[in-house]
Amino acid sequence: MLNTLKAVSWSDRLQLISDCPIAPLSEFRIERINLMLSLLKHDKNSENRLDALSDECLKQTLTYEVLAAFTEQIKIPAETKTSKDFIVMAFQAMLKRECANHRSVAYYAAAMNLTPRYFTTVIREMTGNTASYWITKSVIVEAQHLMLDYSLSLKEITFRLNFSPQTFFSRWYRQYSGEIPTEFRKRNRI
Repeated sequence: MLNTLKAVSWSDRLQLISDCPIAPLSEFRIERINLMLSLLKHDKNSENRLDALSDECLKQTLTYEVLAAFTEQIKIPAETKTSKDFIVMAFQAMLKRECANHRSVAYYAAAMNLTPRYFTTVIREMTGNTASYWITKSVIVEAQHLMLDYSLSLKEITFRLNFSPQTFFSRWYRQYSGEIPTEFRKRNRI
């Protein structure tokens, strides 16, 4: 059940919910939410706690119940998506998962059964930037995220980002961000 819940994407509705943070609840929805809250409260106060998986599942179910209450009230505009929209969305999803391991336009194009030329044309047309730009930007963001974890050495970060050797990563990072990794870490040390 947890995998099913994690697979459902509500990101397209979160902006709509933030625009309209109040939603009326039906009696049925109120009963369900109150039941889940009482189960969570009872579980918290009891000596015989549910196992962690059940507890997490109940919390996620409650979250989805509340989100469902909002989305029932919101009129979601019907958008017609073109094949180019789907290419961009698939590319964005792939970048989040694979930018640390794959930095070539050809890889992403092949994964979508497109030629690199057509793929780059679509990405540029739809986003205003090339696929290479988005790949580089994603790797930089991932690198910065990893560099903020001070328990990781630059060597470990280089390995995680699939660069070899570390000096190549430092030069690459400086070329695209304007500073070397150690400068970024010093500037962002808390």
